[in-house]
Amino acid sequence: MRIIQGDMVAISKADKADEYVRYADHCTKTARIIPERESRILHREMAAEWIKLAQGMVKHAALGAQPTRRAKLGKVRS
Repeated sequence: MRIIQGDMVAISKADKADEYVRYADHCTKTARIIPERESRILHREMAAEWIKLAQGMVKHAALGAQPTRRAKLGKVRS
């Protein structure tokens, strides 16, 4: 859930966890097609770290924590 107040957005832990899982999925898919062994290893390690972050967000959300991260929205230029 994203709550917009003025020029600030509160992002829920569940939304961040979902985002981190998508990043992990991207890293895993990329690792499958990269020809260099070192790069494949690096992408798999990054995927594992994204999963750890997602699990941390889920655990934190399960404890009933409120969304705490706020990101500034960019100004739209015409």
